[in-house]
Amino acid sequence: MGAGAVSFIAGRRCRNLAQVETYTRNLLTGQTCPQEELETMQGQDIIRDAIILGLRLTGGIELKSFNQRFNIDLLQEFNEQISVCLSQGLLEIVTGRLRLTSKAFFLSNQFLQGF
Repeated sequence: MGAGAVSFIAGRRCRNLAQVETYTRNLLTGQTCPQEELETMQGQDIIRDAIILGLRLTGGIELKSFNQRFNIDLLQEFNEQISVCLSQGLLEIVTGRLRLTSKAFFLSNQFLQGF
C-alpha cells in the first residue's frame, strides 16, 4: 500500500502512482489509484521470481511450503543451480530453509540471475 508501492496479484506486477498528493487525493475521494503494469508472468517465471525474492529474505525459503505452493521439489527442479551455489558457499540449507550465506549477501545479484 502506498504511493509507488508494487504489488503482484494473479501473475501481474503493478506499481501505484508514485505522486503522494495524487495518491492521497484519490484515496480521500474514493477513487482507485492509477497503476502502471510492470510485467505479466506465468508458469516457470512465477516460480523463478519466488525463488529470487525468497532468497533475498534473511530467513530464505521454507522448502516444504515452497514445494506445496508450487507443487514441485525445489531442490530437485533447480538442482544444478542450487548445487553450484551450495558448493561455492553461497547458499545453505538450515532447518528446512534454503537461504543465502553471510558470504553471499553482497554477491546475490550476481548469482541469483542463474535462476
